Amino acid sequence: LVADATIVRLGATESAFLKASLRRDHLDRIRICCHRTANERLHEMLMAFTKEIYVRPSRHLDKDESLLFLEGFGTIFFFDEEGNVTDQVPLGPIGTGRSFYCRVQANRYHSLLVESDEVLVKETASGPFLREYTQFPSWAPDGSDRSAVNAFLETLRLARRRE
Repeated sequence: LVADATIVRLGATESAFLKASLRRDHLDRIRICCHRTANERLHEMLMAFTKEIYVRPSRHLDKDESLLFLEGFGTIFFFDEEGNVTDQVPLGPIGTGRSFYCRVQANRYHSLLVESDEVLVKETASGPFLREYTQFPSWAPDGSDRSAVNAFLETLRLARRRE
């Protein structure tokens, strides 16, 4: 979805719409893009995810991004070139004892594990968006094999428990 207003306002109505759309349409993710085209220099999105989502590890060449958690809980994982977890940041809204914001530097493999039934997140990223600037590692499942995805997600859950 793309917000097409001159001044983009997002509030409780839009949040409720995203979460209702997740349930109604049996989606694992939905977003409202606050930028109008992929060519803009700044990309801002309000995103809702369910616990079932698989955010395939990736890195963005020369593109920074940040996540601001508004509702729900998750952990962003960082990986080295071989797929070993090098760091993790538990995220949640302000006041939960978790970090509510995380900046992801360019060229770092990362993935998000959603830990609550739903999350609402604001993502900001450098534009323009070019598919060839996103790289997926060979050590992470591509999403086509659900059993491989489930096994990968379980390794992240175990890493999270050890933290």
